[in-house]
Amino acid sequence: MENIANYKYHKMASTELKIFENIASLADALAQAISQGIEQKNNGQWYTIALPGGSTPAVVFKHFAEFYKDKISWEKIRFFWGDERCVDPTSDESNYQMAHKNLFQPLGINPGQICRVMGEYDPPKAVMHYRGVLKEFVEEQDGLPAFDMMLLGMGDDGHTASIFPHDKKILSSLNSCDVTTHPQSGQRRVTLTLPTINNSRKVCFLVTGSAKAPMLKRVITGENANHLPAYHVKPHSGTTDWYIDRGAASMI
Repeated sequence: MENIANYKYHKMASTELKIFENIASLADALAQAISQGIEQKNNGQWYTIALPGGSTPAVVFKHFAEFYKDKISWEKIRFFWGDERCVDPTSDESNYQMAHKNLFQPLGINPGQICRVMGEYDPPKAVMHYRGVLKEFVEEQDGLPAFDMMLLGMGDDGHTASIFPHDKKILSSLNSCDVTTHPQSGQRRVTLTLPTINNSRKVCFLVTGSAKAPMLKRVITGENANHLPAYHVKPHSGTTDWYIDRGAASMI
């Protein structure tokens, strides 16, 4: 396993770019960040993490299950999601199902720690249910959930969670989460809103592959980026860490 300290390091205000040789070393560094976050949490309090979907998180979760089963205090974490498709939880399209298969099941996570979006519900009912879950189980700050760690991906179009370009409603919503619609497929989804994401104590983007390099450059530099949701992820009092591989970083 590679030394997790062996990465290029750049700092821009409250944003850190961490560039790794491969996904394995990226996952090692993220595991260390999670472990440190749990240790810094006051005794008896849950460490709250919002999970993403996507192919890169799937590989990261598999790595955690294989190498970190006994190295992280998983029993101290409550798991949530940044977004979820309105599908059955057994569907291959479900972000919950991906995490269940690659992380929860291999690690034996207690179901009581898992606070999923009820994607099988009618979308308005699903979003109302998730708002109640967030209200009950996540500490609030300024009237919105304040996650300890928000894990996010970024699409080729600059979307993050299920906040898509030009979706002004979700960018400015005062709700913790809302229903959104994929602009191409028309699929309905539940997503955390940008104000909720920016209320997090730490945001970690997981971005890999050269296909993401042009968009990553725009988001980082702000070039023609005002309509890109990922560009507007700037936690009020926390930090944003970009966990990226050399392919994604090739144009920076």
